[in-house]
Amino acid sequence: PEPEQPHPVTTYDLFSDPSRFDLESIRDSTHFLTDTLRGTLWLDEDGDGKRGSLTDSRLNAMEYDVGIGGVTVALVKCDDPDNEIPAYNAQSMPISGVAGGRATSSKRSEVAHAGEYVFPLDLVLAGRYYVMYKAPPDYRLSGNVLPLERKLTEDGAYFDCVPRGGEGGDYLEEVLERGDLDMGGYCARSIGCFEVNTKFMLDSDFENLEWFDEEHEDTKGKDTFKHLAAFPSRSTLNVGLAEEKWNL
Repeated sequence: PEPEQPHPVTTYDLFSDPSRFDLESIRDSTHFLTDTLRGTLWLDEDGDGKRGSLTDSRLNAMEYDVGIGGVTVALVKCDDPDNEIPAYNAQSMPISGVAGGRATSSKRSEVAHAGEYVFPLDLVLAGRYYVMYKAPPDYRLSGNVLPLERKLTEDGAYFDCVPRGGEGGDYLEEVLERGDLDMGGYCARSIGCFEVNTKFMLDSDFENLEWFDEEHEDTKGKDTFKHLAAFPSRSTLNVGLAEEKWNL
């Protein structure tokens, strides 16, 4: 496949147009509908924050084939900045079963759904959400994310991520003051928020909706009261992790 983005996402790309974080402007832009709330954690082999390559076929194949399992992800309400308890939790596959445990890199061609994570959309209440990611040992979050702070767990053995609410506009002040964001790579969130609601409500709230892929066209116009998700991009929940390089 071709790279999901033509180039790595930069601070300028995200914040040069502050109106992109205004909810009215957001709902005027094209969103992509799906009835499955899932994403993929992929190996960012060269650490450039972009999935795939137009010039290196080996790199392109690796970043699309290798997924990272055992990574903790959480669904967080976008409009609740003081909410430190994620609404839902999950792990990318294959699941390690241990929070803060070692991640596993696997080829999707050998291990089905490697790197994928799923939230049960039928159990998610209507609202706006983002996904929060916690890097496992020896990895750093590197692509298609905004940074979050972290805090030590009570036993001091590992850390928890601290949710940061809003559509993303609250990062703007930091960018204007410092010129960039501090991307430590330990904790991060998806860029922007996505919306969960019925097809009926999404149709009334959004100016332009397209189906995520042809597979979902069969459900178009059917069951208008079933919960769906509307994403600002097809790659919103696909996030890169780069192996941490240790200088020995």
